[in-house]
Amino acid sequence: MSSVLQSLKKLCFHPLTFPFIIFVIFLYKNLYKNPAKRRKLPASPPRLPILGNLHQLGKLPHRSLHSFCKRYGELMLIYIGKNPFLVVSSANIAREIFKTHDNIFSNRPVSRIISRIIYEGHTKY
Repeated sequence: MSSVLQSLKKLCFHPLTFPFIIFVIFLYKNLYKNPAKRRKLPASPPRLPILGNLHQLGKLPHRSLHSFCKRYGELMLIYIGKNPFLVVSSANIAREIFKTHDNIFSNRPVSRIISRIIYEGHTKY
């Protein structure tokens, strides 16, 4: 019985036990997401986990974006790092975004640091 306890102790205190548990939880959450809760996002080129699509832009990003737009359409989503960016390459779609859906696209997240620096948008005299 003591050999079983010793092997269990070795397994629990192995340096790779905690990363393995985190990996299993991450895998479980990503595989069993509810498809109804997923947002419908525009087409996007495949990306790397940390870099996003940054490695695909190259030295001339405007040409890379042009080739992406030929492949994925006039409205596409690219990731630079972990941040998503909407790329619009059509004047008609840009006009629709700026006229019809301006409230959705003009909002920015509120930053605690910025709100403290500028006193939550109010000037104190």
